Amino acid sequence: MEIRIVYKSDPLWIAWKNQLRFEKEFLMAAILVIEKNNLTGQAIVYQNPFHKIAEASCICLGNISLKNDKHLFAKIHKASVEIALKLGAKQIISPMDGSTWNNYRFVLYQPNAPFLLETTSEPYYIEQYKGLGYKTLSSYFSQETNVLTDRWERCKSRYDYFIKAGMKFDLFNLSKPKEEFRSLAKFCNEAFRKNFLFSPIQEEAFIRKMMQVVPILNPSYTIISRMNGIVTGFIFAYQDLQNKEEKSLIIKTLARDIDKPYGGLGAILPALVMKNAIRDGFTHCIHALMIDHNGSTTLSSNFNGKIRSRYELLYYTVDS
Repeated sequence: MEIRIVYKSDPLWIAWKNQLRFEKEFLMAAILVIEKNNLTGQAIVYQNPFHKIAEASCICLGNISLKNDKHLFAKIHKASVEIALKLGAKQIISPMDGSTWNNYRFVLYQPNAPFLLETTSEPYYIEQYKGLGYKTLSSYFSQETNVLTDRWERCKSRYDYFIKAGMKFDLFNLSKPKEEFRSLAKFCNEAFRKNFLFSPIQEEAFIRKMMQVVPILNPSYTIISRMNGIVTGFIFAYQDLQNKEEKSLIIKTLARDIDKPYGGLGAILPALVMKNAIRDGFTHCIHALMIDHNGSTTLSSNFNGKIRSRYELLYYTVDS
């Protein structure tokens, strides 16, 4: 078994890249596992300038595909540290496919089958990395409930206020999805800019990424609020088509304008979605992939959510 570091500027990159899974943005190198001239494992290295821990620069390890072998992980770790030192990084974040717009987080606890679009990872990944000295950088969780309620009585007066002020609550227009996503691109960059490890995404990249969810998108559960044509809030939810036992709704993304007086939108948007879900016969709901201590925690508890799964993002401090 050979561990090989291949930088994107190396001629060897051309020879191997068609066999790799990777994101183009922030790409720096690949750590390859080669056995008998066959690629049997990988870890892709990214350096996102927006990622810093205590002002120190970082590299990220993403698109990880490795066998459960302690010695293999040790070799991958050694190569990761070598790359970090070469690139002047003081921290290694794992897993992260370049940015939080892509896949990140290891599964810590997942007793049930994954729901549609849920983060997944081999159970030994987090064990192996923690065994190498990686620590928890941030924690995340998903909650679920079989008690669906819209809590509309708490939202109606604020909703009426917004309506009187001229705000509109539009169901996602499936006849022109690219235009809808284009209107959301700038808003999402602004709404999420204070999120941990945030990095901006280009409009066209955002549209390409979001177009992938169109096949599962139902306008009744994806609502955009606008004031004078400007997006002020957005919620994306969808049916868990992998759940064959009950009709389950996944609330995946919720955001509102954080700089303007739109307090209450964070409760109104999910309440509107829940009203529609209850009308449509849903009996189960999951609030997905929230960071601990996020305002979404309180919101989810208001909807009777209980912990379903936990996830972690790890980091390692490099000794110079």
